[in-house]
Amino acid sequence: MADLKDPLEEYKIIPRYHGDTVRILFVLSGAVMLLAYPFVMDLVPVPLVVSIFAILVLVIVAGFTNPKQPWTAGLDFLISVIGFSVFEYEAISNISDNLVFATFNQILAIIFFFAIYFSAKTLRGFLLRRRHSS
Repeated sequence: MADLKDPLEEYKIIPRYHGDTVRILFVLSGAVMLLAYPFVMDLVPVPLVVSIFAILVLVIVAGFTNPKQPWTAGLDFLISVIGFSVFEYEAISNISDNLVFATFNQILAIIFFFAIYFSAKTLRGFLLRRRHSS
């Protein structure tokens, strides 16, 4: 009889694997961007196509995040740092000009702040596991 065991079962107990949390945070940030964009599109410093492409990349990376491919943890970390930096800069730069725009950017910066933490823990877990197995 075929073994119906979940193929990712072994990864559910990986210490410091938080890729599922990062995935949720990336999808959440993409949804916030989609919801906010119509209200702040005149203030976004990049063209519409760049914004849409960035949201697509974010959601695609979230979809690729998994415990069988450790490189995705590095990509998650990099995107988290970039996202936090961009949105926090925009929030601080626009606080006196447009409070709504600054607030959306601050919310996104906070989401990416947590994504940095969880992706760093995941990346560290992969690096420690690799070091101990060699």
